[in-house]
Amino acid sequence: MMRGLAPTALLLAIPAMTGLASVLWAKMVKSSPELSAAANILACVCVFAILTILRGAGLLKGVATLPDPRLLWGVAAYAALSVLISLSWMAALERSSLPIISVMEISYPLFILLFTAALVEPVSLTRLQIGGGLFILVGTGLVLCGHGSSSGATA
Repeated sequence: MMRGLAPTALLLAIPAMTGLASVLWAKMVKSSPELSAAANILACVCVFAILTILRGAGLLKGVATLPDPRLLWGVAAYAALSVLISLSWMAALERSSLPIISVMEISYPLFILLFTAALVEPVSLTRLQIGGGLFILVGTGLVLCGHGSSSGATA
């Protein structure tokens, strides 16, 4: 039983940590965009260091290394997208609140499916998964419409 709970707990911890990181990052952006950029750079350096240590210890067998030329376009695209995402978050925080932006971000799994199907491999979805995706789209649209017409009023 515990064997099945550990991966589930880890999967639940990921959005919790992401939510906390988003709140902390939003506070940093409002006080100092430079500080938030430095925090992003520090996080990338830490991940690189951890991966280097794990690879050196032989714990990342079968994982491609950076010098692989096939990875360079992906690294460049990821870096460019990360800059664009950070700048977009900064602009969005100037115009809206973190909870509204986060609700809008809920639609990103749909884009993961779209880009996976377009760039990596075919994706087969069940009717329930397609229905869930449509609910996400409708919910995102409702949040957008409600946010535009509410003028800051809360329910």
